[in-house]
Amino acid sequence: MIAEAPVRGLAEMKQELVRFLVATRKRSSASVPGRRRSAERHRRTWPLVVTMGPDDDEPQFSAALHDASPEGVGFLFDRRLRVGRTIYLKLFGYMDSPLRIPAVIRHVTPRRHGYLVGCEFAVDTDEVYVLLESCLGG
Repeated sequence: MIAEAPVRGLAEMKQELVRFLVATRKRSSASVPGRRRSAERHRRTWPLVVTMGPDDDEPQFSAALHDASPEGVGFLFDRRLRVGRTIYLKLFGYMDSPLRIPAVIRHVTPRRHGYLVGCEFAVDTDEVYVLLESCLGG
């Protein structure tokens, strides 16, 4: 966790993160133990929506989820983004959900057809871990 998200919708954002993480675990094609990070990451491809701001009128860009953990996500994107920038993610890009989760870009790695972007959620994830474990029966 790097920063607390704006108070408006914070509880809903945490619930959305938990819902997203439960789905990635259930549908994961592989799990990768943490090397640089403490959290296990789950590999799964599905559509995400990236916006550069939190508002509904922001342009939306398609991305493909690469992996997910309670601390952040990696996704494939067709353009370079600046490390350190805050972006907003619709974690269920195929759904018409208004929630956008703020995330800070931590790395951008060139790939054959674009970039692998790694982000850290800008939401206090301590409570997300607790909620996730209760959902998973841990």
